[in-house]
Amino acid sequence: MKSELKLNDMMSAMTLEMAESIPEDQFHLLPTGGGNSPNWIMGHLCLGNGFGMQLLGQNPEILGLVGTAYGPGTTPTEDTSSLMSKSDLIAHFKSSRSDLVDAVNSADAATLAQPQQTQILTEKLPTIGDFVGHLLTTHLALHTGQMSAWRRSRGLDSVMKM
Repeated sequence: MKSELKLNDMMSAMTLEMAESIPEDQFHLLPTGGGNSPNWIMGHLCLGNGFGMQLLGQNPEILGLVGTAYGPGTTPTEDTSSLMSKSDLIAHFKSSRSDLVDAVNSADAATLAQPQQTQILTEKLPTIGDFVGHLLTTHLALHTGQMSAWRRSRGLDSVMKM
């Protein structure tokens, strides 16, 4: 999982740079035409980190903090009374990502090769390692792309630096 962790490091840094530079008063706003707000994206990525830890046999606290408002099938909202703050989400993303990286680094090959027992993407991602690899890379990239599109639609510059 060295490559997946390297890619996650790069994408996480970009995601954090994008999120941190969005004004607080815009962080909860939905994109024109519908979709996910930066607030929902960050909460959902925290949930993904927690889910990865759970797949690796841990019982992460983050799942209880973000599952209700940011899980699959939830509807992104601009009602801030049901949302976590930008600063809390950024802190939770950093800590849950660190915990997931530690869990991946501690996982043995036998654990990663075990079948994953969820009803999500079982045909495409049959093992725990496959699913965790997805969470580290493609899941993060998908939602980072959504945040990038949201930012550009609001006239904010790209954070990509060559």
